[in-house]
Amino acid sequence: MKRDLHRDEISQNCKRGWARFVRCLAALSLVLAIDTAIHDDTQAAIRNRYSFNNPVGPAVHGVSIIEDLVGPHDGIVKGANGVFTGSEMIFPGGPHAAGGAYVDLPNGMISSIETDATFEAWYTLNSTADDWPRIFDFGDNRAMDGVWIEIFEPGPITGNAGDTFFYSPMRGTNPNRQRVTIDNDGPDSSHVPPTPGVVNFGSIQIDTSVTQAIGEQQHVAITYVRDADGVGPEEVPAISIFFNGVHAGTVAGGATSPYQLVNLHDVNNWLGRSNYSADNMLNGNISEFRIYNHAFTADQALQSFLLGPDEVPEPATLVSLVSGFLVAAFFHGRGRQIRNSRQTRA
Repeated sequence: MKRDLHRDEISQNCKRGWARFVRCLAALSLVLAIDTAIHDDTQAAIRNRYSFNNPVGPAVHGVSIIEDLVGPHDGIVKGANGVFTGSEMIFPGGPHAAGGAYVDLPNGMISSIETDATFEAWYTLNSTADDWPRIFDFGDNRAMDGVWIEIFEPGPITGNAGDTFFYSPMRGTNPNRQRVTIDNDGPDSSHVPPTPGVVNFGSIQIDTSVTQAIGEQQHVAITYVRDADGVGPEEVPAISIFFNGVHAGTVAGGATSPYQLVNLHDVNNWLGRSNYSADNMLNGNISEFRIYNHAFTADQALQSFLLGPDEVPEPATLVSLVSGFLVAAFFHGRGRQIRNSRQTRA
């Protein structure tokens, strides 16, 4: 016959039930908190994303928009003979005077970056005929000493860059030599209109020698760390470059070049075009360009390369792992309680 439960046993059972309820509630709250935090961080991590998924057809000067899928900084196609394939844009190359297609991004979008950053692209070189092409070039043009200007249209330009942050996938016509440069030879972007000569922080530069086959897609991730040494009073930046998930070089600024992106006078923010008059336009394709508001680690650079241009890590992945761990831990504990209870009754 079923025996009546003693008052103490009833009390203990109630306490155990309440404890289980509290643990469940705590686990659920933790999962929700992690979900919110990871979601917010992931959304914030990608600052700008351009996927070049326009409909197949010509990239029309002054008409075709390159949508920023994350931020408010849509770009627009300038120049002629660009083509959309549905997943990338083909840039025709040639000298500035030929007026080939490039993408013009909004002024000030790079100098507004006050954090660490990563600049990432998937691209393909189609020829070695056009020397010193650009995947990106952010800055201005120095038409003559002491005059820094914005270029509004395709066509010939004079002079070189004053301020610039660029990545060239070919030094000269050699696809196996590359360069990243951050250079400040001009005004401080914080002065409107810019005051010539207010800031001259010099430059930092990385030259790499990575084999790139013509016609094959490449992945590059360039990281910018605002303060690499953590020693005051100046913040000393550093840039690193990763090719196809592999670290290829790092260089830091110094006391004479404490250069920051916020100092960039970025009125010519271009994909596929250089601020230097002697350089050629990009003869190649870009399928994805992203800017993040943090610097990739080596593991993150490799992970992004492996995911490819069409995928971005989703916060749900980590949330699912954490949730599964918490649920498993709870039921493991619950199962152990049941076994212990049975042993006690036996």
